[in-house]
Amino acid sequence: MKEIDWDSKTTKKHIIEASKVGLKLIGKGNNPDRHYREYLFKGCRHTQDMQITHVRSGSFKCRICYKKELEDDAKSVGFEHIRIMSKPKHEYSCIKCNHHQTFQPDAVKKNEIKCENCWEKTLISEAKKENLTIIKKSSNASRIYKFNKCGHTQRIFIQTVRNKETRCNTCYNKNI
Repeated sequence: MKEIDWDSKTTKKHIIEASKVGLKLIGKGNNPDRHYREYLFKGCRHTQDMQITHVRSGSFKCRICYKKELEDDAKSVGFEHIRIMSKPKHEYSCIKCNHHQTFQPDAVKKNEIKCENCWEKTLISEAKKENLTIIKKSSNASRIYKFNKCGHTQRIFIQTVRNKETRCNTCYNKNI
């Protein structure tokens, strides 16, 4: 692979462009594509091969720091970052139960996620305390429950079960 001509006008231009965005051009890099160079991030001191046009436009991130950020964000909300699947979805694993799900990193950063597996276990436990059995999911906010005492089923909001305000409407209407 041909080395960089550090005295060329083009290389000097690339050095200036890199410096403007917090990078230092350090060499040809390992990518055989002639449009790539190796850069040093001045802040974190990591090195990375990048396209010259990405440096010029400022559309780049340090992959090592980005990976660490994803891992830290996930850990702070009880998950482990597994991999980038495709933009914008990433795969995560619940630390508590190892259930794998996909989320957008912004939702993880804002703590707008939950493990569906752990959530369902919580709902089953809450239903059991109210002598109910979950039959199926009706919506994000409700489930179809069976009253264990009478066997009737009805759609009930999760919050109603949590507040211990459940009653079988069929049995209630019979008694009125």
